[in-house]
Formats: sequence, C-alpha cells, structure tokens
Amino acid sequence: MPDAAERGAGASSSDRELVCACENLNLGDYKSFLAGNADATFEEVLVLTKAGTTCTACLLDLEYHFVASSHQAGSGETSASAVVASGDERSIKRRIFDFLDRHSPLVPFKLVERLPVIAGPGIEQRLWVSNRSLLFEGNRSAPAYKLEVTIRDASGKVRHIERCTVAPEAAFELPVSPFITAPGDDGSLSIGSMEIRRSSTMPGVRGTTRPQTEILAPNGACSVHAQAYKTAGEKWFTTFHQPADQRVFLSYINFKKSPLNIELRYPMNADDIGVPARSHKFVIPPFGAVLIELDPLEVEKLGQRELTLNWTSDGEYNCHIFCATPDLTRMSIDHS
Repeated sequence: MPDAAERGAGASSSDRELVCACENLNLGDYKSFLAGNADATFEEVLVLTKAGTTCTACLLDLEYHFVASSHQAGSGETSASAVVASGDERSIKRRIFDFLDRHSPLVPFKLVERLPVIAGPGIEQRLWVSNRSLLFEGNRSAPAYKLEVTIRDASGKVRHIERCTVAPEAAFELPVSPFITAPGDDGSLSIGSMEIRRSSTMPGVRGTTRPQTEILAPNGACSVHAQAYKTAGEKWFTTFHQPADQRVFLSYINFKKSPLNIELRYPMNADDIGVPARSHKFVIPPFGAVLIELDPLEVEKLGQRELTLNWTSDGEYNCHIFCATPDLTRMSIDHS
C-alpha cells in the first residue's frame, strides 16, 4: 500500500493516524484499500491487509470504517455493476458460492471467547458486555445480542451459567470471581475461566459488544478484552521482571475436550551468564485452567537483564500475563 508520502502532503492528520498499529496501517491507506476493493467482505479485507490478525484490539475501528465505506459506496453506482458490464471474471467456484450466498437465508454465527477468572484477598473481577452506539452517535449500535456465559473452575467443572440478551444502548455486568473458590491466607491466587458465547438476533455490525473483563484490587484496577484461542505450537514472550517489586503469573486456559500439555521454559536468554533455561511441564484438564507464578529465585539471577520465556502447547489455548505487587493489592493483565 502507498505510504503517506505517496498519497501526497495534503493528507489530513486523521488519515495519517494508525488504524492498525501491529501492521503499521494508517487510516488513509485503509480507506483507499476499501475504495479499491468495494466487493470484498470484511473477512477478506482482514486477510488481504493482514490487519487485526496479530492483536485484534483494532477490529472495532476496522469494522466501523468498513461499514462506513460500504454505505458511501452504496450511494452511487456499485462496483459490482461495473464488473458485470465489463465481463464477469469470477471463477466457476466463486460464482457457485455467490449464487448460494444470494439464495441462502442469513444465519447468525456464534462468537466464542474465553478469559481467565481469578480470586484472591480483596480482589473482585467482573465481566462487561456493552452494546452502545459507535462513537456515541446514537444510531450506530449493534442489534440485540444473545449472550451465554459459562464459568468453570481450574478442573473444568461448570460453576455457573448465565444467559441474557444485551439490547441496543444497554450493558451486561456480571461479578465472576465469587464463583471461584478463594485461596487461603497464603498470598496465592485461585484460577478458573469463563467462556462467552454471543450471537446477533438480526443482521448488523458487532459494534461495541466485544467482552471485557475488569479486575478490581484493593489499590488499583485493570482490564483486558476477550479474544479467540491460540492454536497449538510455540510462543515467545519477553518482559522486564523485578522480583523485589513485583510478582508475575501466567494463566493458561484449555479449549479442548481432552487434556492439554504445556511446556514452559525460562529464562531463554541467559546461557552466556551461566543461567540455563529450566523446563516446567504441566497438564491442564479438559476446559480447565492453570496459574503459574514465575520463580523469583530464577529471575533474580538475571540481574537487570530482561526475561525471555518460551512455551509450546499441543492444542488450542489462551494465555494471559498478570503482573502484581508482592501483596497483590495492585495488578495488571494482558493477553500474550
């Protein structure tokens, strides 16, 4: 895609703003791509631009501008008409699929995400799913969404199921930590998971319905959005960890009906100072979860060096990283 210089110095500052930071894609380039590919579906746009594939935090903005571009294109002659007039260059397979799409009823598909659920002294965690107007314009909210939330403990046992419909301009809130057995007074945390399934009651945009979780600790709060699972394979993660001031946990959630094998190795970047990587293997039961605290004695050997971790899995999973003060009164959360 052309960069800002190729588009010309007259581009507005808003057009130069990044709409997908992971792919360094700015709004002007994205709009130009949409204009030149008016017949592409939103899923096809994501594949072609690679936007929203590394981290999906930008999907709402991408979808909003995709819908806005579609409305603008619909105000004049459609590009589909131009294609028909100049000769249909679609393959036979593509024509068959397009025919089936035109004559098949619309069926909503379920969006499924999972998030970790923790319990600990003075810690309260909530799930939020809101259906508000995009950019608070008052007329751009998603249709009503059916919602099903299943909360499981670390062993995968179902502890609670909640079903509701989130209407336009409404929000759903659910305290989730009470369903997980709290730990004792040993300064540890308990872990579980929640599975969020949502489907639209009629055609429309997803809007702001992406689930978010909020964790309230005695001296601070944090939040993160839900996302789909990671596939089997290898993953690397690098961070700065100061054991004297913080505790770092990794949570893994099993997406399978069978046990999930995880092998975690760290530190991966300290052979030259005589600190070999240690391997930690664990098995997560079907739909279960595990919370691993990084060993401070191992990390202290690194001094001021950053910490690099590596893990492999043999199935679908989600991983989240928690960083907390030693007394767990403040913490942050992010997905890997």
